[in-house]
Amino acid sequence: METETRREKRMRITIVILSILLAGMVIVPVIRTAFTSYKALVLDNEGSYFLARNIHLCGETLICRKSSFTSKKKDAALSDETGTFSLSILPVKNIKNIEFIPDEDDPENGDLNAAYLGRYKINVQGHDGTLALYEKNGRVYGTVRFRTWANGATEYLKGIKISGKTIRFTRSATTVKEMRRLGANNLFTQKFYGTYSTSGKRIWGQFINDRKEKYQWEAVK
Repeated sequence: METETRREKRMRITIVILSILLAGMVIVPVIRTAFTSYKALVLDNEGSYFLARNIHLCGETLICRKSSFTSKKKDAALSDETGTFSLSILPVKNIKNIEFIPDEDDPENGDLNAAYLGRYKINVQGHDGTLALYEKNGRVYGTVRFRTWANGATEYLKGIKISGKTIRFTRSATTVKEMRRLGANNLFTQKFYGTYSTSGKRIWGQFINDRKEKYQWEAVK
């Protein structure tokens, strides 16, 4: 009877130890994922790109915070700021490529001149509109709206960076839903580059479209 009791105790202890070890195998990777700072552009086997943060490779599994935004275009995925990140567990066999990139959580707007923000009258390829730039929690956001272009809809600019007297941002439609909202005939990405006047009341520069064509643009307060 005593021998049987000892065996039961040993069995219970063994079960507890195994449970702790198994829990550790799950919890430790999740904790490491939460505290790692890696950021990467991931390409899956279906040809879709998405951003991933806090990456941890555990055997044949990739644990990360995955962006909800995916695109067949690499540049669109890189410049997106609309996606939300959530914890995901992905089979490595479904991943085609992982490209680690510098973390840009800290914007390049540390010495931002307040005169560079506000509302501007913008002209792009003969289309007049309104460009609005504003700051929130240390980041710069912006919208653009044209009266006679893109259905007159408000467009949310992506990847806005102001450094010194220069600005760059992306205007795009990278999903069918967005393309239809703007009345575009196809998906597009336009990269804008500009230079501020000393007063900050004027910006002029160029933008490059998907066909690598360059056009002038200007904005005035």
